[in-house]
Amino acid sequence: MRKALAILVVFSLVSAAPADEVVEIFYPTRDSGINQVIGWEEYTNAGAVTQCRIVKGRQHFLLMDFDWAGIKAFADGYPGWTATYELGLTPTDNRLGDYPVTARIVMIGNDVDWVEGDGADQYTNFDWTNPTVNPAVTSQYAQTYEDPLNPGSPDLARCIGPWPGGSFDAFRATSSYYDTGGIVFGPTHVRAWDTLDGWFMDQIFSGYDPQGYPIRGIYTYDRDNMFISGEAYTSDAGQDLSPVIRVTLVPEPASALLLALGICAMLRRRSAQVIRRRRGE
Repeated sequence: MRKALAILVVFSLVSAAPADEVVEIFYPTRDSGINQVIGWEEYTNAGAVTQCRIVKGRQHFLLMDFDWAGIKAFADGYPGWTATYELGLTPTDNRLGDYPVTARIVMIGNDVDWVEGDGADQYTNFDWTNPTVNPAVTSQYAQTYEDPLNPGSPDLARCIGPWPGGSFDAFRATSSYYDTGGIVFGPTHVRAWDTLDGWFMDQIFSGYDPQGYPIRGIYTYDRDNMFISGEAYTSDAGQDLSPVIRVTLVPEPASALLLALGICAMLRRRSAQVIRRRRGE
């Protein structure tokens, strides 16, 4: 009877474990649209827009940052569990071209941290509060100022954090920087998901990109077609439409088996104690 009970406990625990999962959603700590076009769009900031182009050739990106330490701490709080990390973006109904919009996810590093800014138009230069006093991220600098003596031009003496390589995505669109999957946009207003590679997340959790620059977030990159463009909602659109990272934790079968065996051992010890008491030992 005891043996049958032990087998039943092991079977029930192991078979039930894979369905036992914990899910947590993380929202951006900051995000901003980036325009990388030589000329009039170089110094635009879209830190306060509710939607922006996330891909269009090599010109438009959505830059996002999350609480990476908090995400790692959440996963580490379940030792012996397997973590899956997914990035979700919600497409708008604004896209160009007849083909699916696919966005690759790239990590970004820089010596200087970027400032989100509150620009409300992704196509207008220096469109944020007091750009001569307050910095904001643009395709040229992590912290960009306008020249008060020459409106419409950057104050090069104060702008800091030029992107490594001299361009926002100069050398990062390589396999050392991007997740191998991608987000393929489906129905409008329905989040599309990309499961991020384990090595990709490990690199981010390390705090440094492959070139040794401190990780400053992730961004979207056109994967398939330079003539296709698509838009997605930003965190300013609210949590229902915002970019998110979804962490799903599932106990590993080995952990469930060890737990079951431990319970069985406890039951056997308990049963032996009862028998000895009955025998008067």
